[in-house]
Amino acid sequence: MIKNNLIIQSCRFIYDVLGRNERVAGAKLLILLFFNSIFEIIGLAAFLPLFTIILSEQEVGYAGVVGDVYNYLGFSDNRMFVIFVASVILFVFILKNIASLYIVKKQASFSLGLFQRFSLQMHRYYYEKGFLYLKGKNSNEVYRDINYIPQRFSENVVLPIFQLINEAVVVLLIAVGLMLYDYRVMGLLLVFVLPIIFIFYNIVKNRISALESQVNGLMPKLGNSIYQSIFGYTDIVLSGKDSYYRAIVGKYLAAMVDAAVRRTVYKMAPTKVLETGMVLAIFILISFGVFMFDDRAQLISVLGLFALGGYRLLPSMNRILIATLSVKGHQFTFDGIRLASISIEKELDLQDGLDGLDFSRDLRFSDLSFTYPGSTQATLESLNLVINKGETIGIVGPSGSGKTTVMNLLLGLIEPTGGRFEVDGKSVLPDNLLLWQHKISCVQQDVYLFDGSVAQNIALGVPDHEIDVPKLRSVLAKASLLDVVDALPGGIQAQVGERGAKLSRGQCQRLGIARALYSDTEVLLFDEATSALDNETEQAVTESIAALRGSGLTMVIIAHRLTTLKDCDRVIEIKGGSSVREMSYQEMIMAQ
Repeated sequence: MIKNNLIIQSCRFIYDVLGRNERVAGAKLLILLFFNSIFEIIGLAAFLPLFTIILSEQEVGYAGVVGDVYNYLGFSDNRMFVIFVASVILFVFILKNIASLYIVKKQASFSLGLFQRFSLQMHRYYYEKGFLYLKGKNSNEVYRDINYIPQRFSENVVLPIFQLINEAVVVLLIAVGLMLYDYRVMGLLLVFVLPIIFIFYNIVKNRISALESQVNGLMPKLGNSIYQSIFGYTDIVLSGKDSYYRAIVGKYLAAMVDAAVRRTVYKMAPTKVLETGMVLAIFILISFGVFMFDDRAQLISVLGLFALGGYRLLPSMNRILIATLSVKGHQFTFDGIRLASISIEKELDLQDGLDGLDFSRDLRFSDLSFTYPGSTQATLESLNLVINKGETIGIVGPSGSGKTTVMNLLLGLIEPTGGRFEVDGKSVLPDNLLLWQHKISCVQQDVYLFDGSVAQNIALGVPDHEIDVPKLRSVLAKASLLDVVDALPGGIQAQVGERGAKLSRGQCQRLGIARALYSDTEVLLFDEATSALDNETEQAVTESIAALRGSGLTMVIIAHRLTTLKDCDRVIEIKGGSSVREMSYQEMIMAQ
């Protein structure tokens, strides 16, 4: 029974996914929480002597320990002694609360540190799954898995577990103290408060779990509907479908709002339920106390003790209930965290062995085959292809012939299912793949540009203060884009807008060329880089590509527009994923 307890299972899961240093840090935090619980009890117990003093009928002096303190400190006025004791209690509470805030900070740092680690590990997990896996995933689901799930796990599982342990110790110590002081007070709590908590928890626990799972499923759907409606703006407006897409967004928003309303109610309900239980217990205590106690002062003392215990027990029990419901509601995060925790980073120091995969002679496909997962038909089969160092090669072929697959194999985004991909006779394998990818770049049909400056988009991933400005201006010149950039307000610091919205399509393509050159690439691929351009813009981009010939770059141009290939040394036609025919540009034109 204990083994299958929700909290025990959650604690065991957290322990399993923590690293060694994190387990040590967690243990230290638990020790701090224990001392914090002791401080809480000391602060609460400090009121008892104050009650004794206030309710004492003696005018001067006291008996027992209180009397000893009174006499030792030389008091002669009861009123001043009451103020002194109250001041000590205030001081104790100030110290206790400072310590509590420090522990809260440590708790938050620990749990949010886990959010950071698991988020990065989930990011790494998706990269390790590779190109094909990412291509098949909805981007909003990926964002949810990388950001939302680790955050929910740290804030709604790990942090509540620590809070629950802390409050459980406080409740246990208070319960023992009340039992020793007056068992009747503890009996009232057990009879009138615990059953209410138990009933409430069993009513809402499954609803909370279903609610959080519903929100987890709604998030990517809402994000996807907003994304489609914003980035499909032109087509949607022209087709008059904006109300349709707004209705879809509205449907998911309504579901999210409904879930948020229920979540708010569930979060507030424990406080109200516990308050009701406490007031009921006080009503019972007063109703029977007038008959149980002959001395009204004794009733007031017991009632005050109950109120004091309730003052501290109520928030603790409330936090325990909320924490338990939070952990129950966020069990769905465990699958994602489990994936993140087993993700292993591929460590490879590029500085150690960059020369381990030299490219000085040729690239070669030897009987290379590739079949996409789930397909029974090979896209490429026994393909043989040679690309010499420094050549500019064009690749043509009908749709579905395997041109894009050839590009992805050259880039190392996918692995051959048969045959070999060799660089100067050495096979490109997972062990040296990063070394190869350090030498190759690609300019795609839709160049990825983010909402940043020209400089940031070219020196992708390089901190602003480390950007080599002379080198950046040099690659802009080689891409025939320097004059255009210099004319922009801000020059290389001009903002390109999201997805390059402030640039023309041709300028985006040339910026992609500049980015590839900035990375000191040896092989440059163009994947339909001019297919979406008008004739004049295509000619400008083609001239930029042609200007790179003779620079030592090896260029591979995949194109539908044959005019893009006019400066190629050779044109290779692929048909059916296996046959290759080599020709010059003129031979290709004559064959049309």
